[in-house]
Amino acid sequence: MDNLSHYYAVLGLKTGASLQEVKMAYRCQVKTWHPDRFAHDPQRQSQGQKRMQEINAAYSLLKTVAPVSPHNRVFDGKWDDLYSIGVSGIDDQHKSFFKMLNNFNTDVVFSSIKTTDDKDMMKIYLYVLNLRRYALNHFLSEEEYMVKYNYPNIFEHRKKHDNFIKRIFALEENYYNFNKLSPDNINDFISSWLADHIIRMDKDFGQYLKDQIDSLFMV
Repeated sequence: MDNLSHYYAVLGLKTGASLQEVKMAYRCQVKTWHPDRFAHDPQRQSQGQKRMQEINAAYSLLKTVAPVSPHNRVFDGKWDDLYSIGVSGIDDQHKSFFKMLNNFNTDVVFSSIKTTDDKDMMKIYLYVLNLRRYALNHFLSEEEYMVKYNYPNIFEHRKKHDNFIKRIFALEENYYNFNKLSPDNINDFISSWLADHIIRMDKDFGQYLKDQIDSLFMV
């Protein structure tokens, strides 16, 4: 493994990951390994200090060489551990989410579909409808975990879920009002929301949940 690949590996990334992915992965690694998390465990705190030295060194280099244009991994049909929150049930749902959106890109965004054709518009609408149905079930599942484990940021998290559903309803309303649905706009909205929400918010919840479970076994 060359030096560059090693630094990517330190952040849990594949060689060639984008600058955006590097920044997201760095934040996740800091949350996982910051020594302050292990204030009552000197051995793990020492381990955290060593890991943070490696993480900071990797980030310092990669932020200067990583490509600015992001690799579109969310929709390439492949699951990447970068998006795992460490909760198998939710991770499995996220994988299904990715697959659904990848199918949307294949069948709609990258196809010869025409927004002037009524049948094509119906096809886009049905994808949006299925996306909303799946998202509602997925969000409900996440929020049940949050209630069960008394997640302190549940209201902020739920607000993000509600805003997503409102955006989907707005797309459906456009269809009902005979307005065109833009596949590119839908793709941009979903991809940016999904990457930010999973890596920024769901990761936080996943870490909280793991900490709660660990504390139960330590009692």
